[in-house]
Amino acid sequence: MRVVARITAVIFLLISAIFILGGGFFAFSGIGAGGRAAAGMAIGDPWVMLRWGKFFLGGTMAVQGLFLGAIGEGLWLLADIAGQRGGR
Repeated sequence: MRVVARITAVIFLLISAIFILGGGFFAFSGIGAGGRAAAGMAIGDPWVMLRWGKFFLGGTMAVQGLFLGAIGEGLWLLADIAGQRGGR
């Protein structure tokens, strides 16, 4: 059972690393991109809202990666505790 818990923990940790790196890349990609707003637009520059949206969504992806990493660390620690107590 400890082996299954450790394998699952490693999978969670790898997925969390992918989420954190992917979220950071998504948040910071395209910051310099965008066009100019046409003169007389009623809502202003729509690219600013898109940049903030990408930044926010990338941040939420990274936070989800942190949560998955915490689950992986918890599983790893539970496997260690089971090993110290003589579990399977």
